[in-house]
This record gives sequence, C-alpha cells and structure tokens, in this order.
Amino acid sequence: MIELIIPTFKRLNRQITLSNIPKNLLENVTLAVQPQEELEARKIHNKIFVVSDDNIGFAKTIRDLTYEFAVNKQSRFWILDDDLKFLRHYETKDGKLKKEPMTKDDFDEVLKRTNEWMNGGFPHGAFGTTWNNPLGKFPFIENSRIMTNKYYDGLVISKIWNDIEGFLCQFTIINKGVSK
Repeated sequence: MIELIIPTFKRLNRQITLSNIPKNLLENVTLAVQPQEELEARKIHNKIFVVSDDNIGFAKTIRDLTYEFAVNKQSRFWILDDDLKFLRHYETKDGKLKKEPMTKDDFDEVLKRTNEWMNGGFPHGAFGTTWNNPLGKFPFIENSRIMTNKYYDGLVISKIWNDIEGFLCQFTIINKGVSK
C-alpha cells in the first residue's frame, strides 16, 4: 500500500487534505509536523512524523520525509499538500471534460494505477494541481513539471539517495539510468 504523507505547518486546525481522504485510507496517512506542533498534531491524528527541527522550510521538510520513507522505510509513498480537494476529471459524452469530487472508488483506482506505474518502472511522478482541465492532454501530461503532490518508490529512490538534490530528483533518476 502507498503511504500518504501530509506535511503541514501552522494549519493543524484546517486539515483540508486529511478531511478529504476516505476513512478507509486514514490508517495509511501520516501527518508530518515540526517539533513545535507535535503535541497538537497528536490530538487530531494518530500517525505523526516529526521533522528534524523547527522552522526548517519546505525543501528541508521534503528532504526529511523523502529520507525517512525512501531510505529508512523503503516504502512507496505520496507526499500531499495539506490543502487539497480531490477532484476527478472525466470526459463527457459530448467530448468536454468535467470535474467532480473523488469517491472512495476513485481513490482506490488512483492508488492502484500509481502502484502499476511504479511496478512498470516509474519510481517518481506527480499529480497535477490544475484549476483548468488539461485540454488536449487528457488524461495524462508527460514530462511536465513536478513540484508538489509527488509519489515515490522508496526502494528505487533509496539506491540513488546520495545523488539527489531537491528538485533535481526527476533528472537524477533519468541520469542514473532508472527506466522511464
């Protein structure tokens, strides 16, 4: 199963992503917080990961998370913004694209497909954060920017961890010869 990781800072009382994840998946969700928010975080969720220090910024937070879940745990994981509303895009009979809130079945399909992609040699990717449907590119955009809402296959990433620098993860994977 893919672990869902939600880094959050100063928004514990507004957990949009956590509240939009189906109940059956909550056991796979970890909130990632700074030490200064650990006690408060434990009041709203039972799985907490505490990053290395207070006020370390987003890049170091992602580095802490990637190291923990890729190198230490060698798990498959998806890092999610803390303010997501999950929408499903689909094509209507007239060829237009429409959005609607994701259901439990939609979440199951997303996680299944993501595992299939990783099994097929895609150890790192991302899900779009678009306000407009990607017309002409539905349902996938290839070789697009990867900034947030990223998934990783920790077993693969752990092998090249020492060569990864921040946003260069995607390029490092390609340069190291990891397929696709």
